Amino acid sequence: MLANESRISSLNNGALELTTHRINITLDISNNKNFVSMTLDAIASCAINHQSDRTALIAGIILGVIGLLSSLGNNEYGSLAIILAVVLIALYYFLRKTALQIETTGGKTITVAFGGNSEDVIMAFIKEINDAKLVYLQNMHRDTQ
Repeated sequence: MLANESRISSLNNGALELTTHRINITLDISNNKNFVSMTLDAIASCAINHQSDRTALIAGIILGVIGLLSSLGNNEYGSLAIILAVVLIALYYFLRKTALQIETTGGKTITVAFGGNSEDVIMAFIKEINDAKLVYLQNMHRDTQ
């Protein structure tokens, strides 16, 4: 921690840590740990989005169309293709993750994925970031006067 810095809150078992001066993010991408730390004035915006593997959705749609066309031609595999299509499309929505997107003033976007429906938790964290940033900027402005 920096001088006069204190921890405000954290998410994802400490993967995101908000302090009075910075946000620290530990990303685990393909079993490689990456660490990002930025001062609060470097945060341009925060957003919530959803991530999912589009491959399952696309494969489900294609199988669904094939299944419908096969069923019209009295093909016995048409029903199986439709069932698999429904399963793949359901997987697309079931495996969907909520993500916090932080854009920096330099234009870089950092995305942190969460499991399940975490919108309320992320919204509260974004509010904490905005509140901490406002205090941080006010203190910086006061120190320069």
